[in-house]
Amino acid sequence: MAQARSNQYCYAMYIRLIVTCADPRLKIRLIASRASGYTQIFSLRHPSRSSPWELDGDPVETETLAHPIPRGSFIVDANTGAPIKADRSRLAASLQDSNRNNAPYLWITASAKGVRCIADITGERVAKADWSNKVGGVESIQLVEKSGQ
Repeated sequence: MAQARSNQYCYAMYIRLIVTCADPRLKIRLIASRASGYTQIFSLRHPSRSSPWELDGDPVETETLAHPIPRGSFIVDANTGAPIKADRSRLAASLQDSNRNNAPYLWITASAKGVRCIADITGERVAKADWSNKVGGVESIQLVEKSGQ
């Protein structure tokens, strides 16, 4: 995850190898969320070994929580709850331009005011939770697993 700061906006960027509702092909996606909650999902492609990575079409735009927490965005398998990571095998599969039907994903993202769970990044909101600011500010979140699962 990388963060960049401009004059008016704070961006939280996450790179994941995933599919979206808008495009079911496995690709590298860059999720860029502004402080306002405005989010763009960019698809990247690598046409050949001798050419650089490039954008694959226009970004998908969506709204999410304002003021996302750094490292507060996760992609998990909707069936198992296992975190989906950008690893070698997923990169190799994305470079094969596979159109196979991949498992559904959930995008979990958190801010100082709550957390949202969205199907396949650009799909419907599955769940949400808002927390009171009377307790104090939320500074970080993490995924935890049930012992033995």
